[in-house]
Amino acid sequence: MAALSALSALSACAPQPARTTAITSTAALLPDVPLTTLADQPTRLPLVVGHRPALIALWATWCDACRAERPSLERLDRAATARGGVVVGVAVGETSDVVREDLRRHPTGYPQLVDEPFAFADALGVHTLPTVLVLDAEGRVVHEGGALDHAALAAFRRVLREQ
Repeated sequence: MAALSALSALSACAPQPARTTAITSTAALLPDVPLTTLADQPTRLPLVVGHRPALIALWATWCDACRAERPSLERLDRAATARGGVVVGVAVGETSDVVREDLRRHPTGYPQLVDEPFAFADALGVHTLPTVLVLDAEGRVVHEGGALDHAALAAFRRVLREQ
């Protein structure tokens, strides 16, 4: 049932063309809205990311394209961590119980947060999954796109070099 409501709230889970925002001093700051940890504790993304470059992957357990990019996100997180960056997953429109069960069956090593009420996705204007955001060390969104692609990787490499 949760998947049906998520489907009505977001369009089909499919790779989307990149919607790239150039890196400038006026790039939008990441919305600071409440999220939940997998332990059902309230948190905010800036607390998890800190002052470091980040790639944020919005996803859902029912999204096949989201599941397909997890191994790439795992590898990217290991490389980013070595360079002072981080990858964070944000599960959209599902309870932490559903997300925990999915991650029990398909574990990830990078941090995962939950946006059950779509507050984060709505604040960003995200209506498709997967969606990837790249943030610079100041928390500015410098790239927004669909699935993890070359444009997202190039933007992430750029902010990792600039930190």
